[in-house]
Amino acid sequence: MAPAGELNEMLDTLLACDWAVVEFSMGLFNVPLAQQTAIREQNQRLHGVLREHLLPLERKAAGQAGVNSNARRVSRWSRKTRCRTNSLS
Repeated sequence: MAPAGELNEMLDTLLACDWAVVEFSMGLFNVPLAQQTAIREQNQRLHGVLREHLLPLERKAAGQAGVNSNARRVSRWSRKTRCRTNSLS
């Protein structure tokens, strides 16, 4: 798992790319000014919701990174062992 700062930076980059695509598309399709304002507001709300829901998940994942890596190793080992014992019976 990447450090929390890296994930936040990645989210910033993705949202900036999204904003650029929206702005480019509005210019390309000659969207009227009134609709441009509505689209920008909607896009801002979308970005706010993404931040609200993704950043807590990021913090939770960052806090459990060490625990999860060991748990994954154990669960893989137990699955392999179970498969071997099931095939022997």
